[in-house]
Amino acid sequence: MAKTTKKDAVVTEQTPESLNQLLATKQADLLGYKKGLAAGELKNTGVIRATRKEIAHIKTALNGKEGDK
Repeated sequence: MAKTTKKDAVVTEQTPESLNQLLATKQADLLGYKKGLAAGELKNTGVIRATRKEIAHIKTALNGKEGDK
């Protein structure tokens, strides 16, 4: 079984509404990072991978909360 991290705990404690807002923000951030990468302006390309993982964590938490209903 995977370890539970502090990030996971923060995401799972939020309401679905706040998770949806956070998801929209992260998706907009990811789009901006991809545009910056294409333009050659992005210095740290690791933020793209980290943001994709954060989006996956949020989506997993949302799916788990929907299953609890």
